[in-house]
Amino acid sequence: MTEILSKLISNAIKYTNQGSVEFGFNFKTKTNEIQFYIKDTGIGISSENQELIFEHFYRIDNGREIIYEGAGLGLTIVKEYAKILGGKIRVESVEGKGSQFYFVLPIH
Repeated sequence: MTEILSKLISNAIKYTNQGSVEFGFNFKTKTNEIQFYIKDTGIGISSENQELIFEHFYRIDNGREIIYEGAGLGLTIVKEYAKILGGKIRVESVEGKGSQFYFVLPIH
């Protein structure tokens, strides 16, 4: 779980040149889950790329020079770790406005 949250928070910081990064969690008593969230005001992700970012080696090509380092494996690893823990991960984002990543785990 630490690896997942660490990667999501570090990505939020990496892709937010101005603005803020927020981290928190909510207990969902009806579904017996805990939901962690990471919100940023960074570069955002287009709707067509939101599912693809979890694929192996996927890097967003927006026709501009790539200025962010990485192999494109971080979110793939996050998704796999979430599955192993019985959890889920999802993203909501608007390009140019920021992203919100949600990591949900069942409480046993």
